Amino acid sequence: MGSSLARTPAIPIIVHGLVSHATLNPTGGVDGFEGNSQALSLKFPFRRNMGFREFGILDLEGNLFTGKLPSGFVGFVGSFFKLRGLYLANNKLNGTVPAVLGSKCQYFQHLDLSGNSLLGGIPYTLGNCRRLRMLLLFSNKLNGEIPRELGQLGSLEVLDISRNFINGMIPSELGHCAELSVLVLSSLFEMWPNDKNKNRKVSVSLPTVANHEYNHFQGSIPTEITALPKL
Repeated sequence: MGSSLARTPAIPIIVHGLVSHATLNPTGGVDGFEGNSQALSLKFPFRRNMGFREFGILDLEGNLFTGKLPSGFVGFVGSFFKLRGLYLANNKLNGTVPAVLGSKCQYFQHLDLSGNSLLGGIPYTLGNCRRLRMLLLFSNKLNGEIPRELGQLGSLEVLDISRNFINGMIPSELGHCAELSVLVLSSLFEMWPNDKNKNRKVSVSLPTVANHEYNHFQGSIPTEITALPKL
């Protein structure tokens, strides 16, 4: 007789709009989010699965999480083979994007780290997340070049790295992302060139729009990208 859990669909776990300290119970329940005005961190003791048998979405967007993304957290979310979406947007996270994401989170379809203060480069290991359909890294402090390994993401539909400090060449390998329909590369400045532009808003990305305004990229846009059928 099979377990009933095998027939249960993935359960979204949504923790949204928190303004206080969070504790997680080792058996898998959320003990509480008690009002104490303290900023949240992602430093609670992670244990594999934490008693949650199955879930498909972990939404921690719009909280006051601070500090770095600890390796324990990455290992924790990577232990859920049915987890398809991780949303950490609009927090106060800093430090680098852990390279281990590429090896621990290979089943992800959506990864949203936008609206934080993440530093360093975009990890080339994200190219291992072959099932990614949406990668949102905009509005951080990321620098360096776009890794050519992102061209391995054949299922990628949305890539937004705008409002960072990305520079260098746009890799032609992105032309291998045949499903790509939204590519936003705008406002990748270390600083605005003059006062009249400092309050300029980033253009809104709509389906089938490639936005590459106001950046420090070198060279031309590769023809492999301009030839993408859905862009």
